[in-house]
Order: sequence, then C-alpha cells, then structure tokens
Amino acid sequence: MKKHVFQLLLFIFSLAFVACNNKTNPTVDASDAIISIDENPQAGMSVVTINANISGGNVQFNLVSQSVSGAFNLDSNTGILSVADPQAFDFETNPTLTATIEASIGSVTDNATITVNLNNVLEVVSTQDETITIDENPSNGDILVTVTGTTDLGSVSFDLDDESVAGAFALDMSTGVLTVADASLFDYELNTSLTATINVFNGSLSQTSIVTVNLNDLFEIAWTQATANAAFGGLYGHKIVDLNGTLFSIGGIRGIDRINEVWSSTDGITWTQVNTTNAFAPRNGHEAVIFDNKIWVIGGFTANGRTNDVWSSPDGANWTQVNTQGIFSPRADHAAVVFNNNIWVVGGSDGAFKNEVWMSSNGSTWSQVTTTGNLFTPRLGHSLTVFNGQMVLIAGTDLDGDQLQRQRNDIWMSTDGISWTEVFVSGNLFVERWLHGAIAYNNLLWVIGGDDDTGNRFNDVWTSPDGLNWTQQDTNPIFDVRDQMAIFSFNNSIWVSGGSNNSGILEDIWRTN
Repeated sequence: MKKHVFQLLLFIFSLAFVACNNKTNPTVDASDAIISIDENPQAGMSVVTINANISGGNVQFNLVSQSVSGAFNLDSNTGILSVADPQAFDFETNPTLTATIEASIGSVTDNATITVNLNNVLEVVSTQDETITIDENPSNGDILVTVTGTTDLGSVSFDLDDESVAGAFALDMSTGVLTVADASLFDYELNTSLTATINVFNGSLSQTSIVTVNLNDLFEIAWTQATANAAFGGLYGHKIVDLNGTLFSIGGIRGIDRINEVWSSTDGITWTQVNTTNAFAPRNGHEAVIFDNKIWVIGGFTANGRTNDVWSSPDGANWTQVNTQGIFSPRADHAAVVFNNNIWVVGGSDGAFKNEVWMSSNGSTWSQVTTTGNLFTPRLGHSLTVFNGQMVLIAGTDLDGDQLQRQRNDIWMSTDGISWTEVFVSGNLFVERWLHGAIAYNNLLWVIGGDDDTGNRFNDVWTSPDGLNWTQQDTNPIFDVRDQMAIFSFNNSIWVSGGSNNSGILEDIWRTN
C-alpha cells in the first residue's frame, strides 16, 4: 500500500515539473524605422505604426523623447505615431524629426528610433482680401489697411497691381501699408467704394489681395452764389417767404431807407417787383409767415416807430390790413412761426424787452398765452422755428443785471407754447449771438451767421439733429459774414439773402447744393 502512494506522489511531482519547464519568459523586439513624408501635413495624420516582435504578453508603447517638442502623438495601445503639431513639420525649419519609442511587456522593454525625413514641397504665398469702411473725405496719407502675406520661403513684398480709380491709393512695397494718395477721389458722391488689387510675392511665388474700401456718405454742405446782385439791391431786415412755389421778398432797409416793396421770384435768382395795392407802411424788424394760404406781415419798425399792425395778401400784390382784436403792444425784432394751425408771436421789444407768447388761430383775434414753469428771458433779435413737433427759440439778446445788453446762445423748446424747456448743451455750441438766422431743414436745426456783443459778425453754419448735439459745418466756399439776412428754404436748398456787415449792405444771394 505504501508503495502505491509513493508512486502516485512521484507522478504528480513529475507533471508539475514538466509544466514549469514549459512556461517561457516574454520578449520584445522594436524595430527602428526611417520614413519620408511631405512637409506641412495635417494634424492627426498617421506617420508610422511601430513594428515590434513580441511574445509572452500584451505590448504597451511609450513616447520617450522627440527631437522637436510636441511634434508627435503616440497611441500607447496601437503604436500608431501621428502628427501633433503640423507647424513642426516644416522643411525650412526641421527637415528631419526623430522620436524614440519604448515598447514594453511588463518590465521587458525595447526602444525604437523613428526618423521622419520631410520632403520639401513647393510653397505658396498666403494672403487674404480686406474690406473696410471709412468716412468719405479722408486726408492724403491716411492709413487704410496693412496688407499681410506669409510664406515659408521668407519675407514677402507688395506691389499695387490695379486700382478701380486710378491714383487713389499709395502702397509701401516693403510693409504692405496702403494709404490715401488722392483724397479728392474718396468722395461718396463720386465713388461709393474703391478697390485696390495688391500683388503679394516672394520670388516667382505670388498671390493677390483685393482691398475694398467702402465710403460712408457724410452730411456735407456746399454753398453756391446764386446771384451776386439781386434785382432788389442790397437789403437787410427783409423777410422772404415761399407761397405755393413763388418767393416773395418783403420790406427791409435799403441804404438808410425802410421800404415796403414786394419782389417775387420763381427760382430765387431772377426777381421782379410786384405792383402792390394798399400796401403796408415801409418797415424793418417785422415778421412774415405763410398761413391760411396767404402771406402775413406782422409788426416792425416804421417811420412812426414800432407797430402792431397785421397785413395779409393772397398773392403778394393785393394787401389787406387785418382788423385785430386783443393784439399785443406795438413791437419789433420779435419772432413768428406757424405751429399747430396757429400764428405765434414771441418776444421782441415795445421799448422794453419782452418774453411774451401770443397766438392767433385766424390772424385777427389774438390772445396772450399764460406760460408755466421756467421761461426764457425777455429778448429781441432771437429766432423761432418749428422742428420735430416743437417750437424752438434760439439765442437773441437780453439785458443783464446792470441792464446792459448781452447776447445769448440758449435754446428753448415747447410743444404747446405754454411750457418751455431749456436745452442744456454739454458739447460744442455756437457762441452767443443775435440777428442770426435759424431754420429747420433736412431733419436738422440750422443756425447761421449773426453777430456778438462786440459787433463781430459771423458766417458760421451749425447743425443739430436734436437741439442738444451741435456740429459746426466746414463749408468752403461760404458767403461773407453778415447779420439781419433773410433765411429761407426753397427748391431743396437753404438760401441766404442780403444782410449787412462792416462793408455795408449786401445784395448777394447764396444757396446750398
């Protein structure tokens, strides 16, 4: 029995010994590789799969080192070596790149050196088109854009190959800076956009960049002298109104004499004296408005002093003195407008400066408006116009605390003639003045000319879209300085007629284009 047990144990031991002798150690043999690819590959492109002869287990791969940091990626399971940073695969920078790869099964390892030689590919110049938008009327030499270009062969140069408007552009051939060569061509009314074709090159390699410059259409004012010598001669303190497409010049001062002449024109250039019947007395400092399809003349200075008479005419020839009731005191240098189907008369002087507001729905029956809240100071020589559903009173002259006359540049607005609000301007604004012109035209308020405390007359032109923000317009040519001129709109233009300055009484007429 013992003999059989011993033989069984000996058999089991023999089997275990044979099994242990049949278990082999793992082996890893990674092969070096030399490959060639074109430069400038795409990120993620497979470069090579590591070749490793293995036995005895699953192999893992590790990127030990690379000649250009960050150039390669390695899949640790598959051994696929791929492009991580395409910029590293640039023949002109790195014609050859290497990577050391470790293949391992447990503690058994072997390294492979992968050498990647780059093929030098014929390069191209890279650039891009440019589109910019600028205000019209730039200055010569203004920089528009810097054209850029790249190539692996080195630096690029630039050449102005073509332009849509000859002579418009200038180009620095070394920097690619494109500038204005002829500012007069960057005029929206001439060219809404301009293009330049730039050749970007390195040796025989080139690419074009098309630069498009779009122009913003700025609000511009250009004045033209309609006539140097109006037929009615030199006048100041006259009024010009438009009745159904015919202009009428009314009253004013010629030389040292007040007149009651009425002149008409259908174009603002050629004027004919109207034969009037039962006309008003010669005057200045009066007002004239169009209301109920008639011309209305209100107040002013006559040979007998200030007056408050009211006259109307359907044609400029036949005049009727209106039988008025409840009218304001005789006055001159007031302002009048038609607003909300009423005639309004504001301010002026009857010997004392006034800030009264009067209105009439028919020109004969008048009533003083009871104003509330803050109100402009008593004044004369101011302007009154209608803009954006409001009456707008601008500047004029009043009296200071010592009862000395002073000019103002304040602005007041009212939607009903009862409540008036002063506009407080924080930016640019015209200087104090009176005997100026103001008009609402082309969605803007306009203030033109006048004079200041010292008698300096102006020919400046200011505009505002809201009464709060004002811009002085750069106008050339422009009429001479003047005050007490007639300002009116007609045939899509603003017109300036006559007035006076240090040289005397003016007889020219100017208009905007």
